Amino acid sequence: SILIIRSQAVAALYKQEFDRIFALGRDSTNVTCGVSPEIATPTLDPNECPDLTFTCAQFTTCEQAVACLRAGNTRLDRDGNGIPCESLCGSR
Repeated sequence: SILIIRSQAVAALYKQEFDRIFALGRDSTNVTCGVSPEIATPTLDPNECPDLTFTCAQFTTCEQAVACLRAGNTRLDRDGNGIPCESLCGSR
C-alpha cells in the first residue's frame, strides 16, 4: 500500500541522516555533533512588494510602498496623487 511505501521512504531518510551524524561523531577532525549550518534568511528585494495587505507603517523603504501601489494596493495612496505612504516617501 502507499502508506507502507511512504513509511519505508521516511525510515530510509532517517537512517541516512543517522548514519551521517554517526559518521561525523567518529571523525575527530570534524566535531560538529550533527549540527547543520544556519540557513540564510532571504532578504526582501527593496523594489518588490512584500505583501499586498501591508499598511504604510509596515514598510521599511519607499520603494516597497511604490511597488505595492503599482501591484494594486491603492489604500497606500489616500489622496490619489500617485505617491504612496507620504510619511515614508515624502511629497516627491
